[in-house]
Amino acid sequence: MSIEDEDIDFFNSENKEKIKNFLLTSLKILPVLILVAAMVGAGLNLRNTQNPQSSAVGINNKINNSDTSQASSPLPTLPYQIDTILGQPDDKETMTNRIVANRGFHIGGVHIDSTNRVYVFDSGNNRILGFNSYTGPNQNADIVIGQGQFTDRGTANGNNTVYSQPSNNTIATQPYPNVISTLESPRLTQMATDEEDNLYTVDLENNRILFYRSPFTTDTIADDVWGQPDMNSRNPSCGQSGFPVSSSAFCFSDDGILGQPAGIHIAFMAGVTIDPSGNLWITDTSNNRILRFPKENSTISKTADLVLGQSDFTTRYPAYPYTKSLAQMQKPLALKFKP
Repeated sequence: MSIEDEDIDFFNSENKEKIKNFLLTSLKILPVLILVAAMVGAGLNLRNTQNPQSSAVGINNKINNSDTSQASSPLPTLPYQIDTILGQPDDKETMTNRIVANRGFHIGGVHIDSTNRVYVFDSGNNRILGFNSYTGPNQNADIVIGQGQFTDRGTANGNNTVYSQPSNNTIATQPYPNVISTLESPRLTQMATDEEDNLYTVDLENNRILFYRSPFTTDTIADDVWGQPDMNSRNPSCGQSGFPVSSSAFCFSDDGILGQPAGIHIAFMAGVTIDPSGNLWITDTSNNRILRFPKENSTISKTADLVLGQSDFTTRYPAYPYTKSLAQMQKPLALKFKP
């Protein structure tokens, strides 16, 4: 049957219904056809303007264009270059958690001392890796602080991984209960060294500051502690009953301690630094303040003599945005002195 057939009646009820259904179906698929056509056109244009053979990103993040004849606008050169990598073979690799001497998990800080020795805060593995010098991307660390060996990673906060308690050779950066996985969030810290290259670091989950006397030349066992009466205590002083805010204790984390609900007081970062006079400064993050511990003769006091962010040593009021107070703070994370 052809369209010239005079016996065809396009306007009878049966044909009208068929035409109606055809038009409705066409209207339904028309947006899809338009979208597909647009995507194909965009893909062809992208392939023409960004030929993968005409431009490449080098390891130093420079854009190298070997053929710009097909590129409508070359990509700009980045304002920085990567020249040093620790923990990965290059700048394009990520990793799952492997506990070895040349890899990290949730890296949370880097510090370089006066002799260019490098400290890396490996928060996912509850340790600090120390590199005596930089020789290449895959080099092994020379020392490990916070763990007995390079393959250990348990957090010493009485958790359900190793049931270990705080001591002078442990660091706890992951909260209670702790099971190492890619879901664990990183913890950050600002480490410091003094003029003799002694190391100071925050032990977040144990609410303390640890001091290591020249760990590259002596050992990796902590020699002193601030915030706790001894190396085996970890109680937070967040204003709870029996542990008030004071001039000699900190509130970094109370997860799993003294029956506190998880997350009431938790600091994902805290910092420590040494000023030119040798005084120790600490961000008491969850108490919304900064404390200074003065150097007296050759030792640093265990009691702060100055507080920033609070009117006294017993308060911990946060500076909410609506207060607009320059005399208060809310969870300070780090501090730095101009050289």
